[in-house]
Amino acid sequence: PALALGVALARLRPILAASTCALFTATFCAGLIARSALLPIIGSLSLIASGAMLTVPESLRLWMTPVLAVPLGLSIGMTISFDAPQDANWVAYIVGGAQTGSWLIALAALLWPMLPAAASRIAMPILGSWLIAIGLLLAGATLAERPVASGSADVLAE
Repeated sequence: PALALGVALARLRPILAASTCALFTATFCAGLIARSALLPIIGSLSLIASGAMLTVPESLRLWMTPVLAVPLGLSIGMTISFDAPQDANWVAYIVGGAQTGSWLIALAALLWPMLPAAASRIAMPILGSWLIAIGLLLAGATLAERPVASGSADVLAE
């Protein structure tokens, strides 16, 4: 999702890209604080949202990118906070995760415009469709892991 956000930012005007980065940063910080059992679903939805952000036409991407920066920031922040160790190194872990995500976004935003226009038009929907597919697979795997209720096994056996 961070790479997709960087690619989408590369196509926006500077003022809109800056406001999108501010939204992403604010929701990233909120995601570090929030803890939820819905993280696997939220992560899957953020992959689907980031893929949709890349596959829509340019006119829709202008308003979709700032809106979709919110769930992307939340999901990345929550993922980093859940994986953080519970010892004295947790601050360094969170700062390192934030720096890595920022570098991925900046790298994609700076290098994407260097691609030829034809390659960019072809690669963006391909990257988006892969992200959507990965998100759908993760959502399905998450839902498939849930235990079956005790009464439903009897219905299937009949």
